[in-house]
Amino acid sequence: MKRRTGKPLLFLAAALAGVLLIAACSPRPPADPDPEPTPVPTRMPAAEPTEDGNAAHQYRGLPGLPDQRLTIALAQPEDWNLNPFKSGRHLFPVDPWGYYQPLYQTLLQYDPVLMDYVPVLAEKVRYEAGILSIILPEGGQWQDGFPLTSEDVLFSIQANRKYGTEAGEVLNDLIAGTDGTGRFSLEIHLNREKENAGLQCMDALTHLLILPEHHWKTVVSHAGTWEQLQDQTLPLTGSGPWTLWRADEFALSFVRTSKEAEEAGQPVYLCVLKYSDHKFSEEAFLRSDLGLVVGVGPSEPAPAWATGGTEEERGVILGGERLTGITVNPSGDPLLQNRSFRRLLGLAADRADAVMIPSTGAQLNGEHLASLLLGADDETISRLAGEAGLSREHGALYFSINGQDLPPLSLTFPDGQARAGQICENFAEAARELGIMVSLKRVSPAAWKQAHDTGNYALIYTETDIDESVMAWVARLQKIPGITLDQNGGSMAEFDGRAGGEIMTSIEQAHFSGELKAVIEKLAGWIIREGIFFPLAAEEMAGGYLNREEAGTFDLSSIFALKVRVKAPALQP
Repeated sequence: MKRRTGKPLLFLAAALAGVLLIAACSPRPPADPDPEPTPVPTRMPAAEPTEDGNAAHQYRGLPGLPDQRLTIALAQPEDWNLNPFKSGRHLFPVDPWGYYQPLYQTLLQYDPVLMDYVPVLAEKVRYEAGILSIILPEGGQWQDGFPLTSEDVLFSIQANRKYGTEAGEVLNDLIAGTDGTGRFSLEIHLNREKENAGLQCMDALTHLLILPEHHWKTVVSHAGTWEQLQDQTLPLTGSGPWTLWRADEFALSFVRTSKEAEEAGQPVYLCVLKYSDHKFSEEAFLRSDLGLVVGVGPSEPAPAWATGGTEEERGVILGGERLTGITVNPSGDPLLQNRSFRRLLGLAADRADAVMIPSTGAQLNGEHLASLLLGADDETISRLAGEAGLSREHGALYFSINGQDLPPLSLTFPDGQARAGQICENFAEAARELGIMVSLKRVSPAAWKQAHDTGNYALIYTETDIDESVMAWVARLQKIPGITLDQNGGSMAEFDGRAGGEIMTSIEQAHFSGELKAVIEKLAGWIIREGIFFPLAAEEMAGGYLNREEAGTFDLSSIFALKVRVKAPALQP
């Protein structure tokens, strides 16, 4: 048989080229300018099989190329949340408290330096004669292109009131009625008999996410409680910097809402990995597989996994401040009813000058407040002890009263919080050195919160909210028993709760008249003189940790609502 020549193959190739040339010259629709990115297969970190026998690593798709996305995870898996009505603090990526706002946003945000509320979604807010007027920008849009209107705001407020969220409960107590005065304006009519109603309402709105009514109306109408939403597939269309791109059981991926951010070199995609255990996210962070781990906690000392590598490789995101201390019940234990004894016990405090978070305290007259503080010298200790009727035999460790040993004071603190326990132990030791015995009472977090709310304690460990507002400060103080009791002698003769209550009720008037600092200084002085709160630590909080090489110059304001900054973490010894 003769061997075939190559001519038929050459002919076929020529014919095919002709067909392709004709097709290229034919009319066709324009290409999609923003084609959907092709998912890139990625694998979870290898791990031992779980208890149910399933492998701990799985495959899933992430958008774009590695340099186009920032991959993040949560420090604690239990902080994962998609329910905008869920009870809790600092959840992610949907945070009803408003600390993180990548998807849904609030109308307002509190600025502790300005001691005022600044707009987020709102364009302007005004309070006058019991009416809070809110103006929205006319160009505001949801991520699906629908306009953001006053109906969305009114719906979100009503939904929170229905579900009795923390913000909803406050609004239920304050609101007399609401009115949509225009497509982009509304009024909230408040009960003018309520103290500081305008500021209370604005404070609640900083912890209330605004939702698109056209996505959520049916969902809310069919669920009687927020808990019933937990097992549902919930809408994820918001107003924030990140738009949902893809969701599966392994990851939640977002794409930039703003083209300007993309053009400025910011990552196009944000991918949140759903690790089932915090160890996985820690290991991934150490391997630089993650650019960011989000999770709120004290900034120092940083956890060991966040400090691996050099200072140039790691960064802690400082996001807000918190004050911790001991709150005193001046109406319970007979000893604590004595003002001089309370001030004597207060000498055990580490930060007697910090009655407010540092950002706010720095705006006050520090010299005046410092002049009210007492030094822990022998003369002052002896004077206060004598005024309280205490005595101490030479060489004795503890004070006595009427010839009897002082009974120990009970200090309540939450179980499961090592830092709180250590702070309370340090305070008890400092009190012992003064001659006063303090016994530690460890209770469940729920029982601790209940004791705080009901006043069922002698001494109680206290944590402020991050960047505590003036109104949150006042609300915390108002829970102390005796603040508004009649002070006409009796067992409360050495606690002027009425004076403190009167200052607190004047906060709103002072705010709108430009006299807020003076009134806050007056209230801070009252706290010091009465000895009802002993500050122990004022600390900056960490909102997350960065791998600088992976995250680069990532715009953190696209995730955090408050102002944040990055510094090298304090390395573990």
